[in-house]
Amino acid sequence: MTNGLKTALLPLAVALVLAAASAVAQVPQQEPSPQDAPSAPSDPEPRDIQRFGMNLTVELGERVREVVVFKGDVVIKGAVDKDLVSIFGSAVLSDTAEVGGDVVVLFGSLQIDSGAEVRKDVVAIGGSIDAPLDFSPGGDLVSLASISRAGPFAAIQPWLSDGLLLGRPIVPHLPWVWGFLLVLALVYLGINFVFEGPVRECASALTNKPSTTCVAGLLVLLLIGPVSFVLIVSVMGLAAVPFLWCGILAAGLVGRIGVARWIGGRVIPEKAPGDRLEAARSLGIGLAAISLAYMVPVLGFATWTVMGVVGLGAAATTFFDSLRRENPGWHTPSGPSTVLASATAVAREHEYAVAGFASRLGSVVLDIILVAIVSALLDLETGFVVALLLAYHIALWTWKGTTIGGIICQVRVVRTDGGAVLFTDALVRGLATVFSVVVAGLGWLWILWDPDRQAWHDKIADTFVVRAPPHAETPSSSGT
Repeated sequence: MTNGLKTALLPLAVALVLAAASAVAQVPQQEPSPQDAPSAPSDPEPRDIQRFGMNLTVELGERVREVVVFKGDVVIKGAVDKDLVSIFGSAVLSDTAEVGGDVVVLFGSLQIDSGAEVRKDVVAIGGSIDAPLDFSPGGDLVSLASISRAGPFAAIQPWLSDGLLLGRPIVPHLPWVWGFLLVLALVYLGINFVFEGPVRECASALTNKPSTTCVAGLLVLLLIGPVSFVLIVSVMGLAAVPFLWCGILAAGLVGRIGVARWIGGRVIPEKAPGDRLEAARSLGIGLAAISLAYMVPVLGFATWTVMGVVGLGAAATTFFDSLRRENPGWHTPSGPSTVLASATAVAREHEYAVAGFASRLGSVVLDIILVAIVSALLDLETGFVVALLLAYHIALWTWKGTTIGGIICQVRVVRTDGGAVLFTDALVRGLATVFSVVVAGLGWLWILWDPDRQAWHDKIADTFVVRAPPHAETPSSSGT
């Protein structure tokens, strides 16, 4: 190659080398794989903290996501990303504390030092807030029912935390609870002494009709609301609502005393019914047993609820039994035979047979169609349709022992003692029918497998349904 040609190609070669070096420099360098390079330590994810009956301190430099403390004290020196909730305890936000969400204190004290930061709301309900004048949260500052530990609410606050929220009415370590319990026991003993007869009958109802009593209590609780509503919307019944509720409260109180006396009577039976000393002994034993159950968390309020339902049922059962005794109506002569045998004999005497499911269903369908037609003509709302259907059945059961649908299907309602259905029987049966239907119709379908073809409302009202040919006499028309 001549020297002239070399001289001409040298600048071109240098240019190619520089271009190649520049291209290599611009190519991104591949990062080493995780297997080749050691992993760098990363910050741990902030965690949620919940404490029950324990104290908590978030130290300076520590970061958590959310804090909930129940019946414990909490001190925040570090950072909380979200909310801080303290229930029945004290909360302290130091001068280095940072809370990214809300601070909520329920029935406790909140202390905020100068320099603490809260980016959202600060809320104290039933407690106190101690904050410097220069403190300003990112949201609202709310304090409701601020109390001091020396105020009148201070005695109730421990009961709320150790009793109500733990599900027990009696907190053993609170002296005022025992004083209240003593006063209540004296009231119970006084009512048991003055109204010994009704209390004894409530206790007897639990012994003789335990299932009926429980169902009756649930029925009263279920229907007291709808019945009150019907009375309120009617002009004539509005004045009866306060008396109705007062009667329910009084009946529930007597029923509770009857339940306590029944429990005591199961431990030591009363040999002389009507003896007030034995009645007081039974009530005292029952109250002692119930008080022990009231001290156990969760079980305490469960016992209180069951006693209320059963006591109300016992009072309702006793009330309607008393009405029946005062208005016996038509009945067969009493004898050694059982009530069921007497009812069967009466059915045979009047050419009756216990009605089956199909005939009863047909009667109900016809009655519903009839009431639906009337409701459509009157343009009634659903609530009034139900009330009309209930009133229709109660009125016709009382008057004829059957309904229009029952006349067509040849079925009739009679009492298990053979007597004609009275207004009280019809009322109880009508209200109980609502209960049989609302539990998915199970109470009504009970007819299919019950040996006496009784639904739940039949058992509650002591009635049964028979087939009655047109020529057969009804109890009301042939009775004494």
